[in-house]
Amino acid sequence: MRLPIALIMLTITVLSTASSQAAIKKLLVVTTTTGFRHDTIPIAETVLAELGAQSGAFTVDYLRQPAGKPNAPRKPGALKDSATTDEKQAFDAATEKYRAADAAYRIADAQWTETLKESLTKLSPAALARYDGTIFASTSGDLPIPDKAGFLEWIKSGKAFIGIHAASDTFHNWPEFIDMLGAEFKGHGPQVGVECLNADPQHPATKHLPASWKIDQEEVYQFVKYDPSRVRELLALDKHPNDKTPGHYPLAWTRDYGAGRVFYTALGHRLDFWNPDPALRDRKNPPETAAAYRAHLLGGILWALQINAPDGAKPADQKPPSAPATSPTTSPATSSVPSPATAAPVVAPVDPAQWRSLLDEKLTAWELWMGSPHVTVDGLPEGTAKSANARGAPAMGLGNDPKRIFTTEIESGEPVVHITGEIWGGLTTLESFSNYHLQVDVKWGERKWEPRLNLPRNSGVLYHCTGPHGGFWNTWKRSLEFEVVEKEMGDLYLLGGTRAEVPVKRVGNLWVYDPAGETKAFGAGVTERGFGRAAHRPGDFEKPNGEWNTLDLYTIGRTSVALVNGHVAMVIRQAANIEGPEKKETPLEAGQLQLQSESAEVYYRRIRIRPITEYPVEIKQAAGL
Repeated sequence: MRLPIALIMLTITVLSTASSQAAIKKLLVVTTTTGFRHDTIPIAETVLAELGAQSGAFTVDYLRQPAGKPNAPRKPGALKDSATTDEKQAFDAATEKYRAADAAYRIADAQWTETLKESLTKLSPAALARYDGTIFASTSGDLPIPDKAGFLEWIKSGKAFIGIHAASDTFHNWPEFIDMLGAEFKGHGPQVGVECLNADPQHPATKHLPASWKIDQEEVYQFVKYDPSRVRELLALDKHPNDKTPGHYPLAWTRDYGAGRVFYTALGHRLDFWNPDPALRDRKNPPETAAAYRAHLLGGILWALQINAPDGAKPADQKPPSAPATSPTTSPATSSVPSPATAAPVVAPVDPAQWRSLLDEKLTAWELWMGSPHVTVDGLPEGTAKSANARGAPAMGLGNDPKRIFTTEIESGEPVVHITGEIWGGLTTLESFSNYHLQVDVKWGERKWEPRLNLPRNSGVLYHCTGPHGGFWNTWKRSLEFEVVEKEMGDLYLLGGTRAEVPVKRVGNLWVYDPAGETKAFGAGVTERGFGRAAHRPGDFEKPNGEWNTLDLYTIGRTSVALVNGHVAMVIRQAANIEGPEKKETPLEAGQLQLQSESAEVYYRRIRIRPITEYPVEIKQAAGL
C-alpha cells in the first residue's frame, strides 16, 4: 500500500508538535566507516539535521570520517610460466614499484588510523556527557573507539542509540555491541521490492504506515543473533526478500537497554529513501517512500530520546508483554510476532507409569521414508534421481537410507534420534494413534543443507498422518504439522490436503493464535484472501540453540493443543481431510506420527505417548476450551 504524501507530512508535523514542549536534546551523528562506505552518508547527515530542526526536538553534531584515508596499492598479477625475458623484467620492475608503494601505504595508513582514533575520542564517556544520544548512520567495520565498556554504560544510563542500515554491519567482533543493538548483519541479496509488515502500528516509528507497506526496491538485510523476545518489533517480512521462501525476516525494532533506549532500522540503503526529489536519477521508489521513511526515522528517534510518546504510552519502553527472554541465537531468519501474555500453565506431573516410550535404539516402532535428494547431495548410489528443489524427482522410497540420514545414539543412557537433514524424509510410526498426549524433546544440531542452507533450521513433528508415503512433496504424509523451525516452534502447517480451524487475530499479514480471537479456517480448500496453510504461535518460547526443548501435544477428537516448553502455542479445532474434486471433508481424529528431515541437523529424544480422555484442567483453561 502507498501512502498519500500529505498524510505522511501531517504525521511528521504531529510528531514535531508533540515534541515541542520537551527540552531540546543533542545527538551525535556518527558516519565513520572502516568497512563498506555507503554513498548515502552525506545526505543522511543532512536529513538527520533537517529532522531535528523540523521537530524542534534535537540538534545534531557530527563524528565524521577523517580526510585522507589512503588506498592500498594493487599488487601485480602472477607471472606466467611462459613469460618472456622482457615480461619478466617488467614484472620485476612492477613488483619493486608495488613494494615501495605498499611500504608508503602502510606508513600513511598507520598515520590515518591514529587520526581516526583521535577523532573517535568523541565516543569516550567524558565527551559523550554533553550528548543525549548517538546515531550510527551506516557505520561499518571495527571502529577503534577508546572505551567500549564505557560507551555501553553511557547508553544504559538513560541515553538513546539509533542505528540506521549498516549500523548492524559494525563491530562484528564485539558481542556486547551486538547484544545492545539486538542483531548482527549477516548479508543481503540483490535489491528487490518487498511488502513490509507493520508489526506495531501504535509505535511512533510505524503508526503512519499501513499494515503492509510496499517498497519498490531496496537492499534488504538478513541477520544473525536476533532474539525477538528481547525487542519490540516494528517492521518485518513474512518471506525471504529474494527467493520468497516463507519465513520471518525482521527489518526494524526497538528495545530497552538499561535505562536507555535503542531504535534500529535496516532500511535506508538507496538514495531515493532519503531524497524525495521526483527528478532524482535512477529513482525506483516514489517520493512518498522517502517521506514515509523520514517519518519512520523521526518517530524512532523521538521515541529513543524519551521525549515523545504519541501513542499514549509511558516514558518507559512500551513493548507488549512477551514470552520470557531467551539468549540470542544464530538464526539469520528468525520469526517473531507481538505476543500477548502467555504464561505457562502449571500442569500436574504425569505418573511415569502412564507413559509409553516410542523410542528404542533400533527404532522398532518406526519405518523410514526418504524423499527426493537435492542436486547438491553427493555419495548416493549411481542413478539416484535428484532435483533442484528437493521434491521434483522420484522419492528414494521406503527404508532406502544409504547416507544414514536417520540414526540413533545413546546419550546419558537413553536413545536419541539423530537426523542429519541432508535429504528430506520422514521417520513414521508403524502404529496410528488417537486421543493422546504426546511429549517429545528436540534440539538443533549445527549442520544445514540446500535448499535451505541460508534459511532457519527446519524440522517438524507431523501428526494425524494418513494416506500414502510421499503424499506431500514426494516426502511426507498428509498431516497436521507441529512446526519445529528456529524461532517458529509451535506454528501450525497443514500438509497434503488437510484443514483446521484456529482462533486468531491479525498481526500485519500474519494470523496469530489468540484464544479470544476470531476462528478462521486454514489449509486445503480455503480461498479467502490472506489465509494459507499456516497459523502462527503467539510468542517465541524456544530455548537457545543446542538446548533441549520440550513439545507437548494433547489431542482429543478433532481438537488439539500444542505447547512449547510449557507455553500454549496453538489450539486446533475441526481438523479434517479434504479429498477429491468435490472437496469432501472427512473428520481427522487419528493417524501416525512422523519426524521430519528437512535440511537441518536435529535431535529427538524421550518420545513418549499416553492415552487421554480429557484435557488437564490447566490446559483447558489456558487454551480456552
